[in-house]
Amino acid sequence: MRPLTLALAILLVVVATSRLGTAYPTYANKVPNGNGVQSPCNADELWPGVGHLHQAGGGPRNPFGLDLKAEGFKWTQQLCRKDSDGDGRTNGEELGDPECVWQEGGKPSRTDNVTHPGICEPVGSEKCAKLNGEFKCPEQFNCSAIHQPGVRQMSLRLNRTEVPPKETTYMCQAYEVSNRTKEHMIAAVPVIDNPAVLHHMIIYGCTQKPNVALDSPFECGMSAANCFNLIDLWGLGMRPGNCYRDDVGAPFGLEGYQYVVLQLHWNNPAEVTNWFDASGFELYFSPTLRPFDTGVMMYGQAKLDLAPRQKEIYRTATSDSRTSKELLPQDGGYKLLWGTLHMHLYGTRGQVSLWRNGQKVRDLIPMHNFDYDTPIVFEYQQPIDYLPGDEIRTDCYYSTAKTNRSVYWGESTQEEMCYSFFQYFPHNRTKAQSWPNVDLCTSFGKIDYCVTGLQSVKEYIVDGCDVKTLQSGQLIQKYKKDIDSECRHAYQYRCSDQCLAWYRSVKASEPCFNGDPIDYILLYTRYSSYEDAKALAGYLDLCAERDQRDKLQEAKAEIDELNKRSTPAPEVHNSLLSHDIRLLIVSASYLAGLLLAALLVLVIFRMKRSSVASIESKGIHIVFCTLKNATAHSGTRHLAGCCGDQSTRNRLSHLYQQSAQRKRRPESVQRRRAVAGRRAPPSGRRGAEESKWTQQLCRKDSDGDGRTNGEELGDPECVWQEGGKPSRTDNVTHPGICEPVGSEKCAKLNGEFKCPEQFNCSAIHQSGVRQMSLRLNRTAVPPKETTYMCQAYEVSNRTKEHMIAAVPVIDNPAVLHHLAIFGCKEKPNVPLETPFECGMSAANCFSLIDLWSLGMPGNCYRDDVGAPFGLEGYQYAVVQLHWNNPAEVTNWFDASGFELYFSPTPRQYDTGVMMYGQAKLDLAPRQKEIYRTATSDSRTSKELLPQDGGYKLLWGIMHMHLYGTRGQVSLWRNGQKVRDLIPMHNYDYNTPIVFEYQQPIDYLPGDEIRTDCYYSTAKTNRSVYWGESTQEEMCYSFFQYFPHNLTKSHSWPNIDACSSFGKVDYCVMGLKSVEKYIVDGCDVKTLQSGQLIQKYKKGVDSECRHAYQYRCSDQCLAWYRSVKASEPCFNGDPIDYILLYTRYSSNGDTRALAGYLDLCAERDQRDKLQEAKAEIDELNKRSTPAPEVHNSLLSHDIRLLIVSASYLAGLLLAALLVLVIFRMKRSSVASIESKGIHM
Repeated sequence: MRPLTLALAILLVVVATSRLGTAYPTYANKVPNGNGVQSPCNADELWPGVGHLHQAGGGPRNPFGLDLKAEGFKWTQQLCRKDSDGDGRTNGEELGDPECVWQEGGKPSRTDNVTHPGICEPVGSEKCAKLNGEFKCPEQFNCSAIHQPGVRQMSLRLNRTEVPPKETTYMCQAYEVSNRTKEHMIAAVPVIDNPAVLHHMIIYGCTQKPNVALDSPFECGMSAANCFNLIDLWGLGMRPGNCYRDDVGAPFGLEGYQYVVLQLHWNNPAEVTNWFDASGFELYFSPTLRPFDTGVMMYGQAKLDLAPRQKEIYRTATSDSRTSKELLPQDGGYKLLWGTLHMHLYGTRGQVSLWRNGQKVRDLIPMHNFDYDTPIVFEYQQPIDYLPGDEIRTDCYYSTAKTNRSVYWGESTQEEMCYSFFQYFPHNRTKAQSWPNVDLCTSFGKIDYCVTGLQSVKEYIVDGCDVKTLQSGQLIQKYKKDIDSECRHAYQYRCSDQCLAWYRSVKASEPCFNGDPIDYILLYTRYSSYEDAKALAGYLDLCAERDQRDKLQEAKAEIDELNKRSTPAPEVHNSLLSHDIRLLIVSASYLAGLLLAALLVLVIFRMKRSSVASIESKGIHIVFCTLKNATAHSGTRHLAGCCGDQSTRNRLSHLYQQSAQRKRRPESVQRRRAVAGRRAPPSGRRGAEESKWTQQLCRKDSDGDGRTNGEELGDPECVWQEGGKPSRTDNVTHPGICEPVGSEKCAKLNGEFKCPEQFNCSAIHQSGVRQMSLRLNRTAVPPKETTYMCQAYEVSNRTKEHMIAAVPVIDNPAVLHHLAIFGCKEKPNVPLETPFECGMSAANCFSLIDLWSLGMPGNCYRDDVGAPFGLEGYQYAVVQLHWNNPAEVTNWFDASGFELYFSPTPRQYDTGVMMYGQAKLDLAPRQKEIYRTATSDSRTSKELLPQDGGYKLLWGIMHMHLYGTRGQVSLWRNGQKVRDLIPMHNYDYNTPIVFEYQQPIDYLPGDEIRTDCYYSTAKTNRSVYWGESTQEEMCYSFFQYFPHNLTKSHSWPNIDACSSFGKVDYCVMGLKSVEKYIVDGCDVKTLQSGQLIQKYKKGVDSECRHAYQYRCSDQCLAWYRSVKASEPCFNGDPIDYILLYTRYSSNGDTRALAGYLDLCAERDQRDKLQEAKAEIDELNKRSTPAPEVHNSLLSHDIRLLIVSASYLAGLLLAALLVLVIFRMKRSSVASIESKGIHM
């Protein structure tokens, strides 16, 4: 998408959108004849804004409007009898209710000659001039040029169209205006049909025929088909028309604009349902060309974010001098004729000024008091020079003092704008149709749209980012590989673990992913039709949300931990006894010790001399051994010089060894865990890193057949080096499989190895059988892990023939993983016989006919079935190749495909292939086994299968990727398991097994097929999701069956593809017999029918939608949180399914719902994270005492504990000594040592 298109899609807004101050029909209906009040300035016109000074309503109230407001907007006796405007007649007399008897909804006593109750009449009288104050009748249009001979008048009126019951509508209509050589439009006069709803009108010029039907109204949003040149405009409070200067005109005809688009902006905040409008313009064209073409240009700021409750907020934008220097005419620049400033309801004042060489030249628009409902056009008596190198600076001031919400740029008057508009000459129509277009050089933050396209500017650095790299596609290409390898999954989008790691890395290192550049990039890429650009935006959005979500979880965990630390358990708190109690315990311990010591002294002095020889015989061993008396021997410790016998020492040594082993064990366990957790090299690259052709490997006989590996591989002398040429290149035999395979010796050595089954199909040799080769044109394999490459063919234009066999032709087995054939009922929407990257889809061909994968020889159909081709079957087919290139080899090519065989004799039954399984997978890392399942819904088979016998299953195969370990597919009937269809006890991705059934298995109406998949993520540290890559996962079962119904397989729901997404079964959504499909409390069918989108469309439009989608504003966030809490469809499997469906939708309302759900999820997490961080800061303040206080308390308690423990130990020892002394016999103490007791 060109930036011009982007800028216009976002910014082609002139006078903004809906008004709060509009003449609400509800107020007009609250007074008699409120919709029939004559204008005090022109009796032929009505004054819809009966309570306002402006004819159409809005802006300041007149005296009657003030009185009506004072009465609570009710027609009361007091209001009726009052003379609000002071002209001598009561309000009731002026409005046709002189008796003051009218009630709301009734008919007034008089409906003619209804005069204005709020403006004194006659307006021109001296009395009324004083009473009406500053009020003046609207200026009358006066343009003598339109009466000159030859001037052509043309009416551009909208066909009478109903006004939708919504606040803001942009309605357009395209016209062919002129096919003459050239003529000038010299005047434009607005024709207002419904002033109660019309806010502004714009005329856009088109150099080419618009891409819409002519003379037919259509909702156009803020863009106007493919017409981008703003020619003229009208808005409330502006002049009654535009009469151009005598020397300028808007160019029309073959050398100008042949077509125009009229755009009307309707404002219907009360959502009235019975309004119509046919407003437009009367245009005047002169055949006499004037000296200069004229145009209108716009400058200003498209990025606004105004905080609430602010008395004044300033925003600005300055056009870049480089733009005018390169794009303006070099022989005098532009001449400005008039200018006007545009903001919305929060705008208070502003200023637009002209700058040259860094100096202010003059004010262009000095808007000291801005009123949204009374725009002022500043006409210049003499045209003002706008020269090459000049800058136009637009300053806007706002007040959000009376609102509690943030205000952003947007269409609604509840949002804001900051733009200046100028009519100028000379206009260059050719330049206005190219990019950059000087007529539309607005800014987005610090970024000037036009500078990104200037040829003279090679780098455009904003906040450290070269914004031109986005425009050139360099930034997209820079990160495309990362997105493909780290992020991209088939059902975009999900931010996986590795994608989040990539996002955090680039967010920290890439200036373009921060500040104004990232907002500009997301704005640009969200609108892009380029898939890689859209993917970049999608993953940046999704990973921003997940990043906030993960950080919020971490913050919550930190809060829980801080709460635990800051609130000690009661028992711990109570154990910290008061200082006085602790001192009492210590004192008591001292006293107890003194008493025991005194008792011991008394006992010793009273002892008699006696022998203690019997101490040992009483079994009391007192052993005091010190560690320094121990020696180490042979890795164990033996105690030497210690008391006790050898057995005691041995027991101590044994205990020590046990203790040492216990101490060593955690280290060994940790070591084993470290080894187990070591990450293996990536699949497919280990050999490149570790395998080498060595002398040892060369001379070894790996397969045991009597020849060395070197002899078998053509290097018998073992001299080959990598990159060189082997000494022999012919007769190269296999070094890893013993040959001849059929010999008795090799049969033992090769174990379970068997040669692949050879394809054998006698039917293909029957007379009349036609063979057709569907081979991919030789194509380079991209250097990326996973590629799906397709090629379409015209296969058959005969009445009907059956395909009876499909034989794979493998050109590059090193890269090819599988082949599939899809049948096409209609011609594919891609060029025939031309390779194209197709992802998992295959153009517009949806019927899977046949497939081949590693380990499968080919498919020869039963004699009674065939795949239908020809005029009564498939005329076209698409062959799909899945390439797996994890090493990202750059010089690989492939031309694989199928040889197909067609029989002119149709067989009894058509056959097809159906698929079941689970499309929502999210496998946590480091799990020994994970189970996922999907069961087809019995209601699907009950409604869609043939009622006279269902399907007959011929064979089945299961499909997972590298993490799949085992699985099972089973057939269920009436809640009971009938039998296993695919008992896959050991699953190997590289050797798929086809389970062929000797007798076809009945799959009857009401039956269910259950697919169970088991995975192991024990060796990966990342989450694994559903996706195309082998590093992602799948869970599918495939079955060939008959009879196949070609018509049903091309309608929806299609029984051939009834897979599940979580608990949601795709096919049940479309079943006519199922009125409601409730999943997790959500009726998922409301999404399919559009009811869910319509249910929340009003909320999205009123609370969220902004012209440069998307941003989650305050009110949008409040809406999101409300529906998230109350709507079951916005949680669990339903919301994932909804986002999957809506992100792909081409419907703007559907896509908008997905966009705001995504963006508000991110902002919700971000806001909660900020709250959590604030809570953490508060908890840290409360739960972190001064370090010295904490440490002193801790050391004091520890010292008290040590003192108490030592006194208790003293008490125990003293008691033991007393016991020993009292039991001593009279003997000599000297004999103690002789008994082996060492003290």
